Amino acid sequence: MNAAPPRSASPSAITPPKSLESRDLISTEEIIAIIRANLVILCGLPFIFGIGALYYGLSQDKIYSATALVQLDPRPSRPLGRSEDIYDPGYNSNEYYGTQLQILESRKLAEQLTQRLNLIDVEEFGGSGFRSPPWWEKALALIPGTPDASPPEPIPEASRLESTIRRVAAATQSSLAPNTTLFRVQFLSRDPQLAAIGANALADLYIEELLQARLDIYSKASNWLLSKLGNVQGDLNRAETDLQSFRDERNIVKVGGNRGLIESEVADLTRLLRDAENKRKQLENMFAEIQRITRRDASLTEAQPLLLDATIKDTAGQVLRAATKVSELEQRYGTRHPEYLAAKSQLESLEDSYREQLTNKSRSLQAQLQSARNSESQIRRDKLEADKKLRALDRDEFELNMLERNVRNNQQLYDLFLARLQETESNSSFAESNARIADPAVPPRAPFAPQIKQLLLVGVALGALLATMLVLLRELLRSRIDTPEELEQICSAPLLGVVPHMRAKKLHDHVIEQVVQDSRSNYADSIRSIKTAVLIRSNRQPTEAICLALTSTEPSEGKTTLTAALAAVFSSNARVLALDTDLRRPRLAQLFGAGKGRLSGLAEYLQGEIELDAILRTNEQTGIHYIPSGRPPSNPAVLLESPRFAQLLADMRKRYDVILIDTPPLLAASDAMHLIASVDGFLVITRAHKTHRNAFLSSMKRMETAHAPCLGIILNDAAITRPSYGGYYNSIKKY
Repeated sequence: MNAAPPRSASPSAITPPKSLESRDLISTEEIIAIIRANLVILCGLPFIFGIGALYYGLSQDKIYSATALVQLDPRPSRPLGRSEDIYDPGYNSNEYYGTQLQILESRKLAEQLTQRLNLIDVEEFGGSGFRSPPWWEKALALIPGTPDASPPEPIPEASRLESTIRRVAAATQSSLAPNTTLFRVQFLSRDPQLAAIGANALADLYIEELLQARLDIYSKASNWLLSKLGNVQGDLNRAETDLQSFRDERNIVKVGGNRGLIESEVADLTRLLRDAENKRKQLENMFAEIQRITRRDASLTEAQPLLLDATIKDTAGQVLRAATKVSELEQRYGTRHPEYLAAKSQLESLEDSYREQLTNKSRSLQAQLQSARNSESQIRRDKLEADKKLRALDRDEFELNMLERNVRNNQQLYDLFLARLQETESNSSFAESNARIADPAVPPRAPFAPQIKQLLLVGVALGALLATMLVLLRELLRSRIDTPEELEQICSAPLLGVVPHMRAKKLHDHVIEQVVQDSRSNYADSIRSIKTAVLIRSNRQPTEAICLALTSTEPSEGKTTLTAALAAVFSSNARVLALDTDLRRPRLAQLFGAGKGRLSGLAEYLQGEIELDAILRTNEQTGIHYIPSGRPPSNPAVLLESPRFAQLLADMRKRYDVILIDTPPLLAASDAMHLIASVDGFLVITRAHKTHRNAFLSSMKRMETAHAPCLGIILNDAAITRPSYGGYYNSIKKY
């Protein structure tokens, strides 16, 4: 047979898995298949539950229900006048009516009903009055040779009464008619007459309870008001005593007049203090100017504050005129003339007087400053004293007002309680109930329970619900691929065949014998069907060699066993080479009878350590040539994508008709993806009841991403009950 170069599978063979959207949707066919598979559960459970509910209903005693209508008049009692909300908040509201329902179903009314109708003597509620021996004692008494069961013991009266009250409370039901003020008071009993009597008696007890409650409210309100009135009167007396004691202690006649005088005094002192501060500041400024002139040894004639004085200003004018006259006489007569000398002497006398006046004025200004400071301090002290008096008067006025307000408040509170007490005492004499029986109960004709139709419907519905939940739970928990139909539903790749389940002892080391010697078995028939399907899918020409890679999703799915089985089938009319590229966990050589020892093989050849003829081995039984994987290398993926491996496959195509390559699982390693360019197609092996759906879809998605040619899927280890599953490959016609 002539060698052919490596080629890819036909475009129709590249079939990616179905999209996630198509997998998430459940078709009608899938739903029908699920229903058919679980038809016994879906029909059996509702039937069983329905029969059980029917039996339960027919075995129960008939219970009768009588109903009395009680109307609640929306006219609340008001024992405290305008303070009625303290005792009856939210009257005529949902909360109020809910409270009345709780009263109707209270233990107190159940106890009163038990005593009024003497229900403790009715066997339905009070029982027989005796406690039977325990069931295990009765069972032991049936055994020969054992003592008889102890006789029934009388139940204590208190325990019997308590159990009767509980049964009566359970037989009482109350409800509010929608959009009305009518209460339905129901009483359940095996006796229809007793049911009507119990409903009417319970309604009467409720009305009496409301009336007694109002009388109790009036009584408690009166007692509370009396005690409160005494406390308020004591508070009023103490407040009046404190007010009078304060007035006597402070000698207060009228606070308003004293306050006006003190306020006027404070206002006058404030005005005087402001004037004194202004005068002191003015004198301090003038004195500071004189001190600055003195510190720099200048003449006091430069001090402007001193020059403003009228006397100094007049003297300064005289000095100026005398100086003018001296200057005129000096120009007219000269400096030796008697008039000039007289004028000169007069000028000097005026200048001395001017300087002396300046000095005296400066000293007078300092004395005025000290006097102004003393006056300001005195006025400030007087104002502080007046302020203290005003604050003391304010405190007295505040305490007086507080005491007077306390007296007024206690007086008002005393008057209020006194009026409420008088009103309560007058209202307590004609207290009335606001409830009445609108429609008394009559003995019922038909039983209230058990309701056979409702029980039957509930039982069937409960069984159907439980059956549906069981089926859904079963489907949700089932994450593995079990049947060929499931495999076709989740993947678009063609299903080439189904391999039946075989015992492990027949396949692990005897797969060749199982196919060759027992050729009529279901297993051998399924392998031959897969061979035929592979040849049809590969579009192989008679003169072409075919190179196929067998892989799986995860380990232990049977790809190595199927590689050996397919090699045995192909070897009947073709030259076959089986190549083990699982360099991590090899097992192909063991299936061909090489034993469990490690053989040199593909890894050594690809690393250049050995020649091809040294690794090429033959199975004596079938004549199949195979190449072991060899010593596990540190870099399997690098070896499989090397040119030396591609050249090896090209050479083998010239020497063999069929080349079957055992590859590692897709999710365990990426080694298989390095063979895409060298093989004609991939066969993906899945194992029934072991391969997970999500893992399988992930592996197919990886092949789709790498554009790997997938010829089809093989379902291995399937549970087949028919005599033969050969011919299943005909399903490929749909693709």
